[in-house]
Amino acid sequence: MAPDVFIGVPRFYEKLYAGVRERIAKLPAWQRRLVEWAWQVGRRSSPYRQARQPLPLGLQLAWNVADRAVLRRVRAVMGSRLRCMVTGSAPTPKHLLEEFHALGWLVLEAYGLSENVLPMAMNRMDDFRFGTVGRPVAGNDITVIDGVIMVKGPGVFDGYLEDDRGTALARAGYYSTGDTGEIAADGYLRLTGRCDELLKTATGRRVAPAAIEAVLQRAAGVDQALVVGSGRKCLVALCTRVGGGWDGIKREELAASLRTATRALGDHERPRAVGLIHRAFSIEDGELTTNLKLRRRSIERQHAGLIAMYHGLMETPYFVRAEWDPEAGVWVATSDDVPGLVTEAVSIEALSEKLNSLVPDLLEANGVLPKNGSVAVEILARRFSITSTASV
Repeated sequence: MAPDVFIGVPRFYEKLYAGVRERIAKLPAWQRRLVEWAWQVGRRSSPYRQARQPLPLGLQLAWNVADRAVLRRVRAVMGSRLRCMVTGSAPTPKHLLEEFHALGWLVLEAYGLSENVLPMAMNRMDDFRFGTVGRPVAGNDITVIDGVIMVKGPGVFDGYLEDDRGTALARAGYYSTGDTGEIAADGYLRLTGRCDELLKTATGRRVAPAAIEAVLQRAAGVDQALVVGSGRKCLVALCTRVGGGWDGIKREELAASLRTATRALGDHERPRAVGLIHRAFSIEDGELTTNLKLRRRSIERQHAGLIAMYHGLMETPYFVRAEWDPEAGVWVATSDDVPGLVTEAVSIEALSEKLNSLVPDLLEANGVLPKNGSVAVEILARRFSITSTASV
């Protein structure tokens, strides 16, 4: 039976995307190239279609061919009658919505609560913006106070059972959703996280982990991601891989993909280490809720030792002495923390960059990287600290 509208949680769409990718990877080379070409045409045309603007003539012709000859066959997995798909319960990564739209599937985010019988906000087929949950639905009075989304209206409940003090409805009858977000000038509501999920680092920065996790999931092969770091100097992430373990993955390629994905993040938002878990987070192990949201505290407890080790590595720099060699015209670095380390460069900046590129190999050589078959790690930015400079 082919649906006209399909509703699913974000995790379903993540698995659907991974399944489509896996299916394409198994095609003969010429067919794979054809699908990738068609999908790229879809990516180029998507911004025009989102803005409801006419496509340039050449792109319109390419899109017609790509859609009818190739992409329609890829979409057949969800049936031929599908008009749109809807998702909620947790934010769906924006890049995933854009990738589906390029493929020809429209996935719309909506927002609601058990405490409000009216849907609060939704994207519509003729009025949507990826990365938001759409505009508020009529009947809801939605505002944002101190970064927290508040709602008032006929659909909002009167309070929780046996809560005689009415603590659920504070601030002039508004209900605090516990979600953080912002309302754009044109009315679109964007969710940024949960109040109880915000991390406050040792430097006083408040960080919304969900947004960072969505960025990490853009790295090639990364499936699920969890960011931790409350009360610590830096953030650490745990990631699982699409399809299972990380055996056979080239660390250099993965590190490059992670760096590319996290490039737009602020320095305080960028994880300093990424732990690679060899199995997916699951409901059975108490790591996911029944609607497939992360149980953060449970995951942190189960991997507490690993997380503590990564934080220890990241928060303790190597100390290096840099000395200028006038005959060779270079700075020479040595370190008591890394026996045998001698490296050189023409400037302090180049020396620092060169030293930090050596970190993963140095850690592995000193037995710091786990090699027990269940966990691997990629160090993104453990810093060398140049403590002194002098002329030879």
